Amino acid sequence: MEVTQIILIIAAIIISFMVIRLATKMLFRLIILLIVIVGCYLGYNALTEQYIVERVYSLYCDETNIDQVKCECFVQPIIKDLEARHGGPDFLEELSKTIGKPDIEFFKSLTNQETEIQACFEKNGASGLLDEIKTDLKDELKKMFTQE
Repeated sequence: MEVTQIILIIAAIIISFMVIRLATKMLFRLIILLIVIVGCYLGYNALTEQYIVERVYSLYCDETNIDQVKCECFVQPIIKDLEARHGGPDFLEELSKTIGKPDIEFFKSLTNQETEIQACFEKNGASGLLDEIKTDLKDELKKMFTQE
């Protein structure tokens, strides 16, 4: 084995250790960054306590801003589905104490009740309201994250 080959092997070993060390630091930093982002999101939800279930209820069923058709055909079936799947009206209060779960459960109930919601809208002569509500939901989700 020649001297140049030995030098190249030693250089390759040193470079590989440096790359491994650098990659480990970068991976560690990325993991820390991900933990901080998730922690901030969960903390934000815990502090604001503004979940989509409550926001939709206040948007359509609040006494000062009631929309009878949307409340009866959209909000009430979702709340009934939530209560049926999780054991009664006390569930909504318990659900609001958990982080992230209220929004997931809301969208599960929306999926479960979509045909009933659409049928109720058609019965009341407002078949295009589901698309309007989906637009409103997108706007509400934007408001939740931007605090407008």
